[in-house]
Amino acid sequence: MKLRHIISSLDLKREDYFSIFEYADKFANVKGKLTHLEGKVLALAFFEPSTRTAQSFQTAGIK
Repeated sequence: MKLRHIISSLDLKREDYFSIFEYADKFANVKGKLTHLEGKVLALAFFEPSTRTAQSFQTAGIK
């Protein structure tokens, strides 16, 4: 899948969905710690009013 901005799910083709799921399967089968984002900065822009949901996104980003 070519990298591009995705604004809506309508921007994706059927093949794009299959590509995303195949890539996700690779991550699901990895044992141990992933190092893909080591040395990177994660920015979290959260616009929902739920503090609990924001905290869960923040925790996932740290992991």
